[in-house]
Amino acid sequence: MTTETKPAADRESATLNERVTWTNRGCAWVRSLFTDIPFAQEIYSVMVDRGEGASTENIDGLTKAGIIPYFEARYKLTNRFLEKSGVTQVLEVASGMSPRGLDLALQDYTYVEMDLPSESLIKKQVIEGVCRRKNIASPGKLFFEGGNAIDKDDFLRACSHFDKTKPVVVICEGFLRYVSFDGKDLFFGNVRDLLSETDGMMVTPDIELLSDNPNGDASHERMKEQTGIDIRKNLFKDMHHALSYCYARGFEAKHHSPTGVMQNLASPKKLNISNEEVYAKLATRHAFVLTLIKSKALPGRELL
Repeated sequence: MTTETKPAADRESATLNERVTWTNRGCAWVRSLFTDIPFAQEIYSVMVDRGEGASTENIDGLTKAGIIPYFEARYKLTNRFLEKSGVTQVLEVASGMSPRGLDLALQDYTYVEMDLPSESLIKKQVIEGVCRRKNIASPGKLFFEGGNAIDKDDFLRACSHFDKTKPVVVICEGFLRYVSFDGKDLFFGNVRDLLSETDGMMVTPDIELLSDNPNGDASHERMKEQTGIDIRKNLFKDMHHALSYCYARGFEAKHHSPTGVMQNLASPKKLNISNEEVYAKLATRHAFVLTLIKSKALPGRELL
């Protein structure tokens, strides 16, 4: 990494520290209690036994925010894209306590989970605990890499597990909102370099738009109070801003709505939420599939 980009990555790493890692405990709690996602209950059970469960404050915040169906929807929509792609090499950035890596590695995927070093170690130990309880062997193709995804050296180390003659899918689900635009530039550059070599795509429900909540979002204020991070500074202004940003960095971005997986959600029934309420909660959320631009032609008009 050049001397110009290394300090930027170091500064960003100081932001992506334990101040935000507690959020993955809440996501794990949601998945275990309200969804039918494989291994979600087992992972959270081990977390609780280790003293790694979600805090009461975290649980209260998620419940009041009314975003539990969205957490399930973004997970299942990402899985749908991955399944349709047919790609079996995956890098998940800021993977937290997601069960996806264990689930897919048991299906012979090569799966690399990348998170901050302390979180990566905890995750590895949690997965080992799940495997012991289930009496299954730890998947040989599931790897845990501690590092910062915007750091070129860390990113390359995580990607060393892949067969570069085959495509790779990069997943980030709960990462970009915490990353400044300088950090996003570095991360998108790392992904672009990887896909230039291997082909594949990036899947992310992390591209959030300020235009969806022009008067502010209570969750953003809670995050600022609890972590000191002003999430709004890291969000895209609107859809045009998001799509043009991706294009300027070499990607064609296709937008999808989480409403497309509404019928596959288990949480609304458990929460006694109507379809109308679920639709309203998901309609202002977004998921994107990014692929490299194959020519210098502008993306299709529908993207703008």
